[in-house]
Amino acid sequence: MNFRDVGGNLGRGAPDQEGTGSVSVVSIAWRNKFFIAKAAFLSALLASIVLLNMTPIYKARSQVRLGAGLGDVIDIKNTATDATASQAFVLSEVAVIEAAPLLRAVVEELELYEIPEFNPKLREVGVVEGAIKGARRLVNRLTRPGGGGGGGAVKDPSQDAVAAVRGRMEVRPLGTSYVIEIRVKSSSPSLAAKIANSIAEHYVDRQVERKIAASERATQFLAERAEILRQDLLLAEQRVEDYKTAAAEEGESSAEVLRQLVSEISLQLVNARGELVAAESRHKEMLRLLENRSYLAASQIAVSPLLDDLRRRYANISTEIENFEERYGADYSGTTRLRDMRGEVERSLRAEIEKITDGAEATADVIQARVDALTTDLAEAELDFASQSQQTVSQRELEREAEAVRAVYGQFLIRLKEARERGGFQVADAEIVSLAAAPSSPSEPRKVMLALIAAFGGAGLALGFSVVGHFRRSTYISEDEIRASLDLPVYGNIPTVPDDPTTKDVLKWMRSRPHSALAEAVRWFRVAIHAQPTGRPRVIMLTSALPGEGKTTLSVLLAQASADAGDKTLLIDADVRRTSASRAFGIRKPGIYSLTEFGFHLHSIEWPKSSADQFSTGNIFENLLRVSRKKYETIIVDAPPALSIIDTAVFGRQADVTILTCHWNQTPRGSVEKTLRHLRSLDVNVVGVALTLVDLERQAEENFQGASYALNRTMTYYSDEVEKP
Repeated sequence: MNFRDVGGNLGRGAPDQEGTGSVSVVSIAWRNKFFIAKAAFLSALLASIVLLNMTPIYKARSQVRLGAGLGDVIDIKNTATDATASQAFVLSEVAVIEAAPLLRAVVEELELYEIPEFNPKLREVGVVEGAIKGARRLVNRLTRPGGGGGGGAVKDPSQDAVAAVRGRMEVRPLGTSYVIEIRVKSSSPSLAAKIANSIAEHYVDRQVERKIAASERATQFLAERAEILRQDLLLAEQRVEDYKTAAAEEGESSAEVLRQLVSEISLQLVNARGELVAAESRHKEMLRLLENRSYLAASQIAVSPLLDDLRRRYANISTEIENFEERYGADYSGTTRLRDMRGEVERSLRAEIEKITDGAEATADVIQARVDALTTDLAEAELDFASQSQQTVSQRELEREAEAVRAVYGQFLIRLKEARERGGFQVADAEIVSLAAAPSSPSEPRKVMLALIAAFGGAGLALGFSVVGHFRRSTYISEDEIRASLDLPVYGNIPTVPDDPTTKDVLKWMRSRPHSALAEAVRWFRVAIHAQPTGRPRVIMLTSALPGEGKTTLSVLLAQASADAGDKTLLIDADVRRTSASRAFGIRKPGIYSLTEFGFHLHSIEWPKSSADQFSTGNIFENLLRVSRKKYETIIVDAPPALSIIDTAVFGRQADVTILTCHWNQTPRGSVEKTLRHLRSLDVNVVGVALTLVDLERQAEENFQGASYALNRTMTYYSDEVEKP
């Protein structure tokens, strides 16, 4: 079996579902479900506390229905319905309801200026709000012309109440109907209903008052105008009677005859001129169509059976041409023949239309001659009539003037009577459809909905932080990330043990639990190292990028696993600056020590100060390994961190393989990548990575959903993990 495929699965639970290490938002949410749930709960709790301390707001609604119009005193009917005007009428009435005079009447009736909700001066001002108001007054005084001194006019307290009512009300039409809904919000349900009803009632009452005032003004205007017209009528009738008395009787009958003659000639002249206009228009239109070669259009103007027959033939031939072009193409002989036939029909149409056009021109000339003759006759008749009946004409003019004054005077008398009768009984053009009732439940704040919104908002914010944290994470948590970043297999997935013990305590813990997850992971780690394509390595060096990565503990555990497998094992504490492995067993002096209890030897090295040149070239370590290879089957080198100390590069060139240890979810990726580049540049054979101090439960959750179940099943398999130390 290729260890690259199974190198570190032990203790990891299961591979990633997708097998590529890609992570979805759903998986991130699942991994951070408790954090997201806590954020949602705390957000909902905080929102609930705030909402419980907020004053509930109640909304009352009253409705008013408008009439179709305001009803003018002199009714002039409109023959067309204007929907835009209707909508404009409704919107204008909305503006009337929102106007200050109506709201002021409501404020004064209900004495809203005595209620703190509608009078800011009566409210208890907090420290922050008081400071803001004080700063605002100071700015106003400094920026006001003339400075801040001087006492201004006392502000009417109802002004603030009117502004408060306007801010707490909403007036809107219901769809495209004539119904207007008035909504009022208040902390008191009964007060909200009172204000809404008072606004509706005052609106209707003001309409009645407005109509009464308009009726009174109209009555006064009609009465004054009727009196003027009565005097004008008396004068006109007197002039007619005076003219009749003074007029002479001679020539009256001949004047009447001439008047009838003038009327007849005028009527004939009007008819003739109409015929002339029609004939000239027809002639000009046919000429225009001929110039534009619009013969079919011209044939429709002219009335002729022949033209009707030619037009039908033209249409039939055109239809056949289209069929032939579609079936046989435009170059087909039959199509060409049909085009020739259509051309002949078109020429016939033109010839016939030209004839009719010439006839229309002749007809217009004849009518023009008749108009000229009638004009001459009318002029002569009018001259005779004017010379013979000037007195009669003047009399008729006076009679018509008197009749017109009489008609206008009669109409005004009728309107005056109607206005006087309607003045005492006026009905508003609006009616209250429904009065507002005190609401039983508040409309604001919507506590449940806002709490849910807060919960979802908190959850979304927590999810956002989780996603950002995941993609900004600069550490390794899975084998797939290491393979993708370093192109190295993970040979060990070493779990952490409880209570953060020392290296020796971890060793004893593993020895006392040979079937634990830690023991199995270390054995797998050893097997993976030995399964090299070039053969089993004898000198194994463990290093890390930074201190505190668990390198020394893993070296000791690997030495124990090799000794348990029957290998004669030597652990070299090459970290000469810290000697962590030596100090773990209480060793303070350099030398080779036999750890009989654990079955392997420990070599604590001390480099002589005079051997800097030999150390830099690796001669001392090379000599040490040459001697050790003869005595031991497995040599494990606990090297210092490679990122800051050159020793590791010296040791690494002498080792068969080098394992780079990485603290799970702690070591920065940049440090690991830099260490790997550094070692490879010095020809150190880095063959794999070991993840140390792994939190198996968190690692499983980071890798795939359903990890809790898989981890529980895996831990149950290791009997030594059931009982915690």
